[in-house]
Amino acid sequence: GQRFQADYRSANADAPRRYTFNPLGLVYREGVVYLVASLWDYGDARHFALHRMSKAELMTEAAIAPKGFDFERYIREEKAFEFPLGTDIKLELRVDGWLARHLEESRLSTDQAINPIRGSEHFRLVATVRDTDRLFWWLRSLGTSIEVIKPAGLRRKMAAEANGLSAMYGRRA
Repeated sequence: GQRFQADYRSANADAPRRYTFNPLGLVYREGVVYLVASLWDYGDARHFALHRMSKAELMTEAAIAPKGFDFERYIREEKAFEFPLGTDIKLELRVDGWLARHLEESRLSTDQAINPIRGSEHFRLVATVRDTDRLFWWLRSLGTSIEVIKPAGLRRKMAAEANGLSAMYGRRA
């Protein structure tokens, strides 16, 4: 509940700058702890990787929360940590059986549908999801257990990634 000052080096900066932070909450995501805070007397919440902070000094003033700020809403509804690229997309995937079973329990969306593909051990999954970097990273992490069918742009992006990996691993080390 107290303001503090700290040096913060953003990811694209060579040197840190001194900021006054109004802490609002902490988020742990993919091995990194983020401080959600506003700066000085500004009314917008931002997030800052804690490992980029140094020389923190507690101030005597109480932290100032942006008017109407709700931490839970900021995380869940505003999807502040989703790194959005665009709007919602209709995602169509071909998935292995183990992944279909997993996604029946951990749904991607409320309109998700999973159906077996006739004559195959695979399943067709259709869901409306947010087009985010996190979605792309998750799809990449599943390797050959998943194939993006639609949308065409995402399928091309996945194919380009696979072609790049193939070319890289095809070269002699």
